[in-house]
Amino acid sequence: MAEKQAEDSMVLVQQYRGVMVMIQQNYTRRTATNRFYISIGSGLLVFLTFAVNPSVDIEIQALAASMVAVVGLVLCLVWSLQIRALRNLIDIEVKLAQEMEQELPFDFFCRQEELLKQPGRWLKYGVVEQGLPVLMSLPYLLILGAVFFYK
Repeated sequence: MAEKQAEDSMVLVQQYRGVMVMIQQNYTRRTATNRFYISIGSGLLVFLTFAVNPSVDIEIQALAASMVAVVGLVLCLVWSLQIRALRNLIDIEVKLAQEMEQELPFDFFCRQEELLKQPGRWLKYGVVEQGLPVLMSLPYLLILGAVFFYK
C-alpha cells in the first residue's frame, strides 16, 4: 500500500512538472505572438510611407492608405483575440496546477494568487499586454479617418 502511494506521488510530481513546462511554453508563445504582431503592424506602417509619396497618384495613395488601415485593424483584432485565447489557456493550466498542488507539500500557485490579490499590489498579468493591440490600432484609425476626411 505504501509502495502504491509513493508511486502515485511520483506520477503526480511528473505530471505537475509537465504542467509547469506547458505553462512556460505558453508564456513564451505569448511573447512570440506579441513580437510577431508588432513586427507586422510596424511593417505595414513602413509600407505606407513608401506608398504615400508625391510621385504616386493621389487616388493610389488613398487606396493604399485605406488598405493598410483596414488590414492593420483586422490584424489588431486577431492579435487581441489570440492574446485572450492564450491567456485563458494559461489560466486553465494554472487552475489544473492548483488542483494538483492540493496533493503536494506546498501550493505555490494558490499562495501566489493570494499575494497578488492584496490591494494595490499588482496589475493582473496580461492587462497591459491586452492594451497593446488597442494602442497599435490607433495609427490605423487615424489613417482611415484621414483618408475619409480628405476625400
